[in-house]
Amino acid sequence: MNIFPSHRSPTGITASVIVASAFVCAAHAQSHTPWYQLGRKPVSDIECGAHLLPAPYYEMAGQPGAVLSVDVDADGDLDVVCSHFASNVPVTSKISVFENVGGAEFAPPVEYPVGVQPRNMSSADLNGDLFTDLVVVNVDSDSISVLLNDGTGVFLPQVSYQLSLGLESVACADMDADGDIDVLTLDFPSTIPRVSVFMNQGNGSLSAPVGYSFFGGGQGLVAEDLDGDGDTDVVTITSNQGLLTVLKNNGNGTLVAAAQLPGNIAGGNRLAGADLDQDGDVDLVLGSSPVKVCRNNGFGTFTLDATYNTPQYTVSSLKLVEIDGDSDVDIVLMTSAGVVLMRNNGNGT
Repeated sequence: MNIFPSHRSPTGITASVIVASAFVCAAHAQSHTPWYQLGRKPVSDIECGAHLLPAPYYEMAGQPGAVLSVDVDADGDLDVVCSHFASNVPVTSKISVFENVGGAEFAPPVEYPVGVQPRNMSSADLNGDLFTDLVVVNVDSDSISVLLNDGTGVFLPQVSYQLSLGLESVACADMDADGDIDVLTLDFPSTIPRVSVFMNQGNGSLSAPVGYSFFGGGQGLVAEDLDGDGDTDVVTITSNQGLLTVLKNNGNGTLVAAAQLPGNIAGGNRLAGADLDQDGDVDLVLGSSPVKVCRNNGFGTFTLDATYNTPQYTVSSLKLVEIDGDSDVDIVLMTSAGVVLMRNNGNGT
């Protein structure tokens, strides 16, 4: 991996939705420089999209939580969705949708109320109408919000699903192989973390969650076919034990008892999965300092393959995306001091 940090730290207090996206946009425009200027306030998440071009800053109220770049209006280009909230007035928690109007410019945001202090988000077609819907994690109201797309890029009022304390992450995947997309969360009903699975009823409404607990603290959530058997498994970081916790799918959406991979393989606060070495299975990257790459042995077990020293900054977001036009997956980190790009040599190193 070749590591390229950003020029400077994002600073200031004004929220800007394109803070992280501007970096990713420049990279996807195949800029020949590894240096990327960031905006005035760091965001806690970044989303990498292949069709956005460099854009000016678009202001919004409050503190941003997460950013997604998705095509919400099915016009072939990527729009931007950002969660944000005012720290002193949590009831103003919202998501803002910025429609891409072409030429890397965005229409004024359309705001949608969600739960209190929205953080992480995920997107998928939940009701089978071929349009992108949204799922938002609301940290302070211990809930997730589902916003269904009406087919024009406008979202219906949120449907809220209550959970326990300590919501951390969200992912969307077809867990029971019935053709619709289910929702998973990582949450903490007590001191014991669990993965909660909400089965999709086929129309975008979700059943009551089924929880799968495991030992230790949990951070990050990846839902992928880890063992090559055709169904979706789950992995998270057991942060206080230095372990990866893998929950295997039985084939019907239920998960077997957690298997914790021993050794100091883990240790990190962000987790993402992709086929880094192009051998057909899903490898894992743990965002920390150093960054750790865990290679899939082909059966859903992992070996710590390499560590990469990065500046000693807190990693707030990790994305795996093809960034430089060479058809392999690269690593993008948002840190407390800026963005770091790690380019794949083609073999996962």
